[in-house]
Amino acid sequence: MRRIVYHRRQFSTSASFVNPNATCPVCGEQVFYYESPFGGRVFFDELGPPWPKHGCTSSTPEARLGTTIQPRLSQTEPQWQGTGWEPLRIIRRYKEDDWWVVRATTLGETERWLRLLFDAEPPLQPNMVALFRGWDASGYGLVSYVNNEGEPDEVRTYSYADYVLEASYAAALVREERERPL
Repeated sequence: MRRIVYHRRQFSTSASFVNPNATCPVCGEQVFYYESPFGGRVFFDELGPPWPKHGCTSSTPEARLGTTIQPRLSQTEPQWQGTGWEPLRIIRRYKEDDWWVVRATTLGETERWLRLLFDAEPPLQPNMVALFRGWDASGYGLVSYVNNEGEPDEVRTYSYADYVLEASYAAALVREERERPL
């Protein structure tokens, strides 16, 4: 009898995958398992900034030395909630004139529709795990996400609603702000 072997990649999509009920294969603690659309895989103690990797399976020396946060069962609130971050659902992205626009909704207690504006192609894709913190007094926000290598990253965004300046002047301001350290 002929056996058919299926490989996981045959069924993969461009969406990322999160298992919030994963168990560490080393220590047995509850963790979050994340897989990027490009195959990067990582275990986190918590989803959201500062994106603490689970020490047992992390390749970074800091995480292996036990500098990760306490297991999530003993926490009452994730660290990111106390610092103004909100879960973000990225719906689509598209080019509009010289700008890139990302349509998204926040997934907190109240759902808000957002149009995030970028002067360069953003690394954000629909359905990826991301959090949003904004807007500051200058109209800038931050999106925190896990990149394709499973590493935490952040990107600055400008509020589409505040897009009232001449496009070339506004683009120069966004580029200048993006160059500043986070």
